[in-house]
Amino acid sequence: MTRLHKTSFNLVMDELKQPAQVAKELGVDGSTVRCWLAWHSAHLSATANPVAGGRRKLTFRDVEVLCRVAELRDQGLNTDQINGKLARTAFSTLSPTDETDG
Repeated sequence: MTRLHKTSFNLVMDELKQPAQVAKELGVDGSTVRCWLAWHSAHLSATANPVAGGRRKLTFRDVEVLCRVAELRDQGLNTDQINGKLARTAFSTLSPTDETDG
């Protein structure tokens, strides 16, 4: 399956995305993204897995992580293997204000 690479996304540092938007851009079902959000929650923001009743909002970094998850799934890795690789991967840590600071 061909997936979009993270550089194909129209990402803005301060833009929050809904899981359905990311699913569409990755070419997967929304339920798949929701599963990934739960299975890989240790590597995602608090807004990716809010308390019951809260809306999921994905940060720039969350989208980067999900792109990597999609790549690793395509390589046949399972959830535990992916979590191990994510733990050893450096993702963006900039906040929107970091870009304009000095």
